Amino acid sequence: MSGGDRLRAGVIGLGWAGQQHMRGYAEAVDVELAALSGMEFDALQQLGDTYGIAENHRYPDWRELVDHGQLDLVSIATPTTLHAPVAVAALDAGMHVLCEKPMAENADTARLMVEAAGRNDRVLDVSFN
Repeated sequence: MSGGDRLRAGVIGLGWAGQQHMRGYAEAVDVELAALSGMEFDALQQLGDTYGIAENHRYPDWRELVDHGQLDLVSIATPTTLHAPVAVAALDAGMHVLCEKPMAENADTARLMVEAAGRNDRVLDVSFN
């Protein structure tokens, strides 16, 4: 873990599902909610303030979070068509991934996600609440 005894987590997606992940991470004693990403500027600022996310860890582009977030894990709560590209990039960057349902838009893109988890020895999980 990069954050000592606490996992450093990020959330990509600022809607209802993403906010549930944020709340869960913020309440977990062994997790630090350390970064957020979303294209909605006002929501990014408001949620960043609510959860005490440093300004330089609020990313309008998910690629910046993956490249610069220095995270152990990331939750993906974006539109389904982005799940595979975001997950593969995060897994290839060494992060564990928790993805909202549905996992992907089809079996081929879901397979890309599973393959990325395997080749990087990372956990890929799908949230089915």
